[in-house]
Amino acid sequence: MSNLENFNNIYANLAESAYNNRPKNFPPYAKKETETPFNYSEDALNKKGEVQVSGGTNLPNDGIVYLQPDPTLKITDKTMTTQVPKMNGGYETQTHITGEKQKGLLTDSEAGFNAYFVTDTPKLNKGDETNLFGYSRE
Repeated sequence: MSNLENFNNIYANLAESAYNNRPKNFPPYAKKETETPFNYSEDALNKKGEVQVSGGTNLPNDGIVYLQPDPTLKITDKTMTTQVPKMNGGYETQTHITGEKQKGLLTDSEAGFNAYFVTDTPKLNKGDETNLFGYSRE
């Protein structure tokens, strides 16, 4: 098991970042349309400004990774259809919006699935040396 007191294990860091309420977590940035850099060589601070997790040393690419956007992500209305009795008999169908759902290659909010595509370069290209993948289930 990795020591999560520091960011010395890049793979443990990425796995931990896939979840909410963890240092340097991905979920708040998953809906962005551009890449988001994360630097695991820097300390993670809590709300009081104290060091929560120490920055890592001897990390690949100096601890910098880039969370890539999901170009297939679509946010649509979540609807519910009900049949309501009419005053003069019979029924009518009514559709109500009950929220929103996210669906894409890396996300399915109804199934509770989130995945994150992380690389060592800001833009995706054929020359990327490292492509990493994080996963969480809600």
